[in-house]
Amino acid sequence: MATLGAIGAAGAWAWLSAYYNGAVPAAYAEAIVSTTNGGRPWLDRTPPGLSQGTAHRSIEGLDAVSTADAWVTYGPLGSGSQLALMATTDGGRYWHRLGRLPSPYCSPQMLDATVGWCVASVGAMGSEPVAIYRTTDGGRRWALESRSRSSPPSWGPGTPGALPFGCDKFVGLSTATVGSAAFACPAGLSPIYVSTDAGRTWRERRVQPLPAGYGLAPGNAAAWSSAPVLDGNLGAVGLTAVGRHDESLVYRTTDAGATWWPVVPPGPPRAWSVDVVTAITWKLTAGTAVLTTTDAGRNWATATSVLDFAAQGGTLDYVNAEDGWRVPVGGNQLYRTSDGGKTWQTVALPAFPG
Repeated sequence: MATLGAIGAAGAWAWLSAYYNGAVPAAYAEAIVSTTNGGRPWLDRTPPGLSQGTAHRSIEGLDAVSTADAWVTYGPLGSGSQLALMATTDGGRYWHRLGRLPSPYCSPQMLDATVGWCVASVGAMGSEPVAIYRTTDGGRRWALESRSRSSPPSWGPGTPGALPFGCDKFVGLSTATVGSAAFACPAGLSPIYVSTDAGRTWRERRVQPLPAGYGLAPGNAAAWSSAPVLDGNLGAVGLTAVGRHDESLVYRTTDAGATWWPVVPPGPPRAWSVDVVTAITWKLTAGTAVLTTTDAGRNWATATSVLDFAAQGGTLDYVNAEDGWRVPVGGNQLYRTSDGGKTWQTVALPAFPG
């Protein structure tokens, strides 16, 4: 299994693991590798002591913001304990230990080499309390910014202005002070919340209704695809209306997230996979069809891919309108495109060290 973190057109970090489900083996191979040339070659950058995973000590996550700066979390496999954190600032030649993350179920989301969030959440019957921590020194120290009321007792009391308890959530960081949260509620059009004070307080924003032709079946939801991407006054996020047939579109803002309204892609409604690359550059894929806009939906380019995304499944990560990476289900190989998704080259993964 491979988990990829794309860095620009040709750079990437990958976490490789021989374990991904089923019974936990006594030991299994793991590796952290990186490339600056599209996978030719991959360099072994595994932190010391983490090349063999076990139930008591395994890699649990990878985050990177450049080919130089990356973070690895590790600890007991799926135990719910606070994970330890390592970081590199020289492309993985040297890793230094930073201590433990501030909370169980907490995953770092670094914005740059120094600033990031760690969002802790535990789902509970369609609701999800969230505790948000922030670092300004690369992960050495973390400060609590906000915590939902009705959080688990071990987390402590809620804080004023925190995200509400109800519904599941995608929470993301856009700048050192601006974050957004897209809710996933059981039915209807879910809300979007925005913070402008580094995650301390959150306000619900106005989301315009679905346009004509995008109906919801009774009791079904319109599901956001991720946390919104915000860049100054501009922003965007994908949404799929769950009805008789799933139908996807993009919601956009031009007032820093205060109001969101729908942008309908060309052609008949269908279940697009939406990748918001930037606030104005979006990639929509379905089967072999690829739609691209670089001006927030005013103009669209269409293309046909040699890969059938519906048949392959997996994750798709574009870094700009032309360059992107794809990890199929199972993650045992990678693909890379440099022409917007029309053609794809297979990127070989390295053998596990040892």
